[in-house]
Amino acid sequence: MTWQGWWCPGKLQRSLRHDEEEAERSARALLAVMARQLGRNDLDCVHVLDIGCGVKITQALVNDGLPIGSYTGVDVSASVIDFLRSSVDDPRFACHHVDFHNALYNPTGVKMGPDAVLPVERADFDLICGFSLVTHLAPDDTKSILEISARYAHDRTRWCSPPSSTSTPRRPRTGRPVLAGVGRRRQLGAAIPGLRRRRRITGGAL
Repeated sequence: MTWQGWWCPGKLQRSLRHDEEEAERSARALLAVMARQLGRNDLDCVHVLDIGCGVKITQALVNDGLPIGSYTGVDVSASVIDFLRSSVDDPRFACHHVDFHNALYNPTGVKMGPDAVLPVERADFDLICGFSLVTHLAPDDTKSILEISARYAHDRTRWCSPPSSTSTPRRPRTGRPVLAGVGRRRQLGAAIPGLRRRRRITGGAL
């Protein structure tokens, strides 16, 4: 595997300070959250789908030589995907551009709908994550991305997205937390029951 120069251009970093070392520390913390979500110490043999992947999770996995079954990232930024494809040579990693509209990262993209298809190779990921995803989406896009993502899960897939506050809402029937971004909890609450009817997904939700 290679990460050319072991360095990510600052323009591709989405952290506020554009600090590469801080980005990697943040990524390591998120990887620990992902493993805990599955009750594991690491992600060995786990197949991960990261929606709105950016670069830092891949960077931490590669730079630190961390175990992973497979990691598939999708992102609306073509420059992010181009950088990852040119920098990482490892069959466990795949990255794909999705031309969904996003006011911040892809303003000329097409409107995302619930029937959109992700250009990924598998439909049975063990863990689906979207860190800081919901806070960058329009309310109707939040529901769409949940509907889309559910088609790439199996019966025991877990969702992982860290809570934005200590007052995390809970699912009425199971008491499990709905891990939502600030200002998106009503939209998520409306979307998740529909997902549960279509496919049983355990754990938190994007």
